[in-house]
Amino acid sequence: MFLKSPTVSKKRVAVSALVAVALALLYLGVSKFRSPAAANTGNGVALKIPTSTQLDNARPRAKQVPTSGSHSALPTREALSASRSLVEQLGKFIHGCRDVRIADSVAGRTPGAASFNALGTETSCHALFEEYGPWLDVALYPLKASPEPTVRGQYYDANYDVLATNHLQFKIATDVGSPDRTLYEQLTEEHFEDVAKDLDPCDGDSVARAHLSQKLVSTPGYDNPAIQYFIARVMLTHAPDDIPLRRYNDELQSTSTLSQTVMNSISSAVRRATTQCGNGLLWNEMAAWKGYGK
Repeated sequence: MFLKSPTVSKKRVAVSALVAVALALLYLGVSKFRSPAAANTGNGVALKIPTSTQLDNARPRAKQVPTSGSHSALPTREALSASRSLVEQLGKFIHGCRDVRIADSVAGRTPGAASFNALGTETSCHALFEEYGPWLDVALYPLKASPEPTVRGQYYDANYDVLATNHLQFKIATDVGSPDRTLYEQLTEEHFEDVAKDLDPCDGDSVARAHLSQKLVSTPGYDNPAIQYFIARVMLTHAPDDIPLRRYNDELQSTSTLSQTVMNSISSAVRRATTQCGNGLLWNEMAAWKGYGK
């Protein structure tokens, strides 16, 4: 259980269950997936009408860590910027909090309210996101350079949270082609490429992360039926006996604008690239479908 062991086993959540929840959250509204700080305070990048300057500030830069917030027992953001050890600890807890918040939302509980010991004090996922939420992608940016995919994933989770907070605002309130939206779309594409390069069919976190990140992309590069179908096939490879996930694949097949020949080609590409764990071929196979139908 997360509150006892924040690192959480890699097998702790079936990809299909996470995908089902993620689909509901992203299609019905990202607000349930937002950090408490972003949802309640309006600080950081979670603004009703973001400007290009505000979005540009969402790009992580070294030492760009704001001052301490309201939870005085937690390390200050200044302390985080000066300590790789604290950053690594925070990354592990934030990574675990992703699943906790999803489970709480599904169960109708206050997301992340349960307490546990972290960073030298008793805290909760809610408190961690309230304290660090709008700047998590900045605070955890050093983890992006890690040689370990699991550690890099902790940064990607934080980066995803910041981008997801802005997603509906841009889809609804920002004109296509405007400088603000163009910058946001660039950030989401860069994030998806980073995540997809770590895509491994034997790692449930990386599969779920790629699926969620693709949902944020709104340009033809990666927001196209070929990429969507490719990721769906990877998910099914990860959990081939899962009935809801197979239904999701079947629905995609029946409603897709792709021809059967193209879908067969994508399925073959996924099979080629998933013959073993961690072979690094999935990104190359998927990148061939970038901009399909453009």
